[in-house]
Amino acid sequence: MILLDDAQSTQAQPSSRLYENPLQSWNIYPQPSYSETVAAVDQCLRDINEALHRGEYVVAAFAYELGLYIHKIDRRMDAKKTVHPLIQAWLFKSHESLSKEGVDTLIQSRVSKFEPESHVAGVASLHFSVDEKQFTADIEAIQEYIRNGDAYQINHTLRITGEAYGDPLALYARLRNRQPGRFGAYIEDDSNYILSQSPELFIQKQGNILKAMPMKGTASALKDSAEHLSADAKNQAENVMIVDLLRNDLSRLALPGTVTAPELFEVARYGDVLQMTSTVQAEIKPGIELRDVLNAVFPCGSVTGAPKKRSMQIIQELEPQDRCYYCGALDWMDPSGDFAFSAPIRTLEIERNKDSHTSPFTLGIGAGITIDSEASQE
Repeated sequence: MILLDDAQSTQAQPSSRLYENPLQSWNIYPQPSYSETVAAVDQCLRDINEALHRGEYVVAAFAYELGLYIHKIDRRMDAKKTVHPLIQAWLFKSHESLSKEGVDTLIQSRVSKFEPESHVAGVASLHFSVDEKQFTADIEAIQEYIRNGDAYQINHTLRITGEAYGDPLALYARLRNRQPGRFGAYIEDDSNYILSQSPELFIQKQGNILKAMPMKGTASALKDSAEHLSADAKNQAENVMIVDLLRNDLSRLALPGTVTAPELFEVARYGDVLQMTSTVQAEIKPGIELRDVLNAVFPCGSVTGAPKKRSMQIIQELEPQDRCYYCGALDWMDPSGDFAFSAPIRTLEIERNKDSHTSPFTLGIGAGITIDSEASQE
């Protein structure tokens, strides 16, 4: 089952999507050489395009590390031992559109069928990939790169690992109730689960219009106000840097002169968190396909920094673990040509473990670092 869950979906305009019974799936892993990996990725993207042209529907998960191959960035030597797909994708004949109430009913009915001990779901045995001392040192290193002119901003992340217990759908229901997002996702595969409550749109296409909504600027809704966040100079500067980067990215796909930024510094509340977004949009050139989109915009600039390639090189130096689907993309693609990619922040990856009541999970968290950032606040 794949559920793409929009907390703002209504009965009049049901925008959540339920996919079941896949016709086919793809799992693309890094190959021994760069050229072999690129060939495998290209073949997968061609297969997806052919399926869309046949009138079928696709859901896909793209790992952040796919961007290293797109931008020709060397992976850390230890990362080459990581066994994680660059792409997982699933093919469907159709999907069902659901309102928020329809998703509520779906989750409740399926969770009620679980064994009683599976209803109680959560996480335990948490471990952070870096401690406060190392995180502070990383921020200082990033700011030295900024002072030297290597970058304007870097998105720095770390990992929380541990054990998930209970049924993953019951855990997803808890996350959904606590902090509902526009781009929730529950993906259940033979080998893994992906549970996402991302509030961030990476890029979407509706008709001939492309739209991106980079999210930069975060504050506690319990301690701060939307007006204060929207007017904060540090968060505005960080947001504008990424808007400029995405304007440049979209221009590679757009008709000349059509890239605009109609909305800046809009603040919305998601649970206990305030998030600031801006909107970039453009008219798409004819003949654009999935590979063109990925080559132009992947990964999203809001999860790298600016400029993108140099930021990604610095990320490789400082972050000791792969990001995997965190900071990559989750998306749906329709035969009409429309699609929507989320930036999967606030996303759990859970391994299937049939021999135990608990399963290993990984959660990525991060912050956009500028010259004005303070490690304790980030």
